[in-house]
Amino acid sequence: MTTIAWDGKTLAVDSRTTGSNIIRSERTQKLWKIADFWIACSGDYQDVLLAVEWFRNGMPDTDKPKLNDPGGLVVIKKRGRKAFRYEGNLVGWDVAASFAAAGSGFEIALGAMAMGATAEEAVKVAARFDPGTNKRVQASK
Repeated sequence: MTTIAWDGKTLAVDSRTTGSNIIRSERTQKLWKIADFWIACSGDYQDVLLAVEWFRNGMPDTDKPKLNDPGGLVVIKKRGRKAFRYEGNLVGWDVAASFAAAGSGFEIALGAMAMGATAEEAVKVAARFDPGTNKRVQASK
């Protein structure tokens, strides 16, 4: 599980990986800079790596990866001040709101940002209450 937060400027994500109801890692990479955009991913980590490779290859419609859990992957892609959300089918749509969140702690992160928190602060707030999220935050600059 994961918490991803986007505050209209910064994209932030925690670093915890879980599986079979245990913590697997506290230092997992979940944020990547690819060309002129950033992506943060949650979901099955094998699916995350397949999606990252697809983004690196230019997102070809004819070569979308087959995901292990096509309902589980969530990606927020940030280009400048605009964000796009992709789910398991890897079809993106504009994030119309001024901030957004995804993953297991998304409700907490949304509430924090609604009260003025930055994306990084929102992930840290989510980590206080969501067992799938930790306070080790990666953020776009």
